[in-house]
Amino acid sequence: YVGCMDCNLYALDINAICLRWKYKTDGIITSSPAVQGEAVYIGSYDSYFYAIDVNGGRLKWKFNCGGTVMASPVVLENTVYFASLDSHLYAVDVEGGELRWKFKTGYSISSSPAISEGKIFIGSYDGSLYCLDITTGQLIWALNTAATISSNPVITAGIVYIGIHSGNIIAVDISSGKPVWKYSTNDDFHNSPAVSGGKIYFCAEKTKLFVLDSRTGQVDGCIDTGVVLASSPTISDGYLFIGTVDGFIYSFK
Repeated sequence: YVGCMDCNLYALDINAICLRWKYKTDGIITSSPAVQGEAVYIGSYDSYFYAIDVNGGRLKWKFNCGGTVMASPVVLENTVYFASLDSHLYAVDVEGGELRWKFKTGYSISSSPAISEGKIFIGSYDGSLYCLDITTGQLIWALNTAATISSNPVITAGIVYIGIHSGNIIAVDISSGKPVWKYSTNDDFHNSPAVSGGKIYFCAEKTKLFVLDSRTGQVDGCIDTGVVLASSPTISDGYLFIGTVDGFIYSFK
């Protein structure tokens, strides 16, 4: 399932390499969908969030959130969580599309949330990283980073990692909301980090892939690829994958 700039959500058969169905929204789609059970969930620039039947592409429900949805949703059990440029993080019932709760930040949100230990985390353009109770949407803590956040938070071993536009990546204790360490680069931070095997990987300074110790923030390595890196890194089966502006996907072991 893939969203597209032509406003459509496409369902493609990966074996036959053919189109199964498509569903047209009224705005472009820049996020990745989430799939659970018989539904695929996606947001659009038309200010609606959609639940589409996976079998035939039929609309199950749509939710008007009052602003563009740029980032990908997260589904947990019977609730789908997503953010909007209207400054809210939403929790919506997966079956009927009813609002469970919403939380208002100080400005737009273009990132996806992360979930851990009964808490949900989201960064906002207002410069704060928020930790909420996942059931009620009540604020547990907020950390003001003093810079715009468009990076997705990543969580492992009780630490949430977030990149901010001042060029810093910050490690924060998920229980207290207190910073554990901070690493500064010489560039704005727009992509999201990846964590694996006690290491944190992220792209910065246009062409560089950094590797830090996830516990201390100390640099373990830095590779200058020589080409502008255009995506967040992804790790699978011991390999790291990243897309670049020259149209290639690079793999590192």
